[in-house]
Parts: sequence; C-alpha cells; structure tokens
Amino acid sequence: MIFLYICIAIQMIGWAWFSWRGGKLSDREFIVFTLSMVGGQVAVGVETAIAHAWGALTMQTYFFLFTSVAGVRRYLQMRKLS
Repeated sequence: MIFLYICIAIQMIGWAWFSWRGGKLSDREFIVFTLSMVGGQVAVGVETAIAHAWGALTMQTYFFLFTSVAGVRRYLQMRKLS
C-alpha cells in the first residue's frame, strides 16, 4: 500500500508543479507531468478496485485515458517539430 501512496504523492506534486507554472510547461516537462499524473491515477485506480468503489474506478479510468491521450498528443507534436 505504501507504494500506492507514494505514486499518489508524486501525482499531487506533479499537479502542484503544473499549477505553479501556470499550466505552461515545455514539451519535455509536459511528458514528465503526464507520467506523474498517470502513475498516480493507476495507484488510485488500484486503491479504488481494492475498496470495490466501482464508480470511482470508472471516473479514474476516464481521467487516466484523458491524461494519456493528452500526453501522447503532446509527444507526437514534439516529435513532429524536431
């Protein structure tokens, strides 16, 4: 369980960093932000599955997909420009 809480903490740190920067990150920083968010979302998903909180798991899956798609789009945009 401690690993899950570490992942969630990393997600919160990533979100605070993103907010502190005013939502403006370079391409590489955005990839790091996306990885921190996805890691935390997976951890929360595992925690909600353990708790049988299926509604929360459904929403966490949505957030995971939304974040993953944004990260992939930014990565592809970054690769196209370089």
